[in-house]
Amino acid sequence: MIQWNLYQGALLPYVPPYEKIDVDRTWIVNEIKRRKALFARWTSDFDCGHPSEWWFCLRDKPIELSEFKSKLRNEINRGLKTTEFLLVDNDKKEEYVPLFFEIAKECHAEYPEKYRPHITLEVMRKNVEKTIFRGGNFWACIDKETSVMCGYCEVIPRGKLLNMTIVKVRPEYLRNRVNAGLVFTLCQYYLNSGMYAYLSDGQRNIRHETNYQAFLVKTLGFRYAYCRLNVVYHPLVNILVKGCYPFRSLIGKLSVNSARLYNLYCLLRQEEYARAWK
Repeated sequence: MIQWNLYQGALLPYVPPYEKIDVDRTWIVNEIKRRKALFARWTSDFDCGHPSEWWFCLRDKPIELSEFKSKLRNEINRGLKTTEFLLVDNDKKEEYVPLFFEIAKECHAEYPEKYRPHITLEVMRKNVEKTIFRGGNFWACIDKETSVMCGYCEVIPRGKLLNMTIVKVRPEYLRNRVNAGLVFTLCQYYLNSGMYAYLSDGQRNIRHETNYQAFLVKTLGFRYAYCRLNVVYHPLVNILVKGCYPFRSLIGKLSVNSARLYNLYCLLRQEEYARAWK
């Protein structure tokens, strides 16, 4: 039996993307109503072999410095030279929660107001507990010159795939190529050892205006594993989506300073990606 988790109004299956999901439409609509969700979303046709509008960004082979050109090797080496990457002992998580919280606040301050998260220390503590309960781990990024914790990463396994669910680096340390060093270290630790078959940054991002996945593909040998996006809505949400869909471009332009309109625009973009499958 597939476990469906409710996350920010969405019902999501807690399974690896390569596993086939059979969904009975009547059952899922009733489950959406019962759980008071806005919609259910899942993927199919994982790594289908042809471009589509939905994907997982991942790396699925061991990593070596020698595979990269000089410029990229320099970026990775700068990250490794300036920063130490430590796997956090889960028994010491209480020491790290306040540090994770401070880093998250600094990073969130850089986000546009329309989708800026508002997190508390208590929420951070609960999120850390939930990650560890799911078998996840945290990595700390320590600046070698100042001994300051300049970033952290959360990873959660799903079968033979490991998700980098959170990567946060203090903005003033980005010049040290912390991201390049961190992801290279994760690939070495988890892929080179054969512990996991995939290291993934997750699915295509709808809400956040970020080039992080493009950075991973261009710099660290990640690729897009294309697949199909499937969405079933709550009946009332379905009416809203159908009525607003023809006006999605206009809604996108009007959503610049409105969190509510931006949420609607993201919903319509999701629908556009789902309809694009051929």
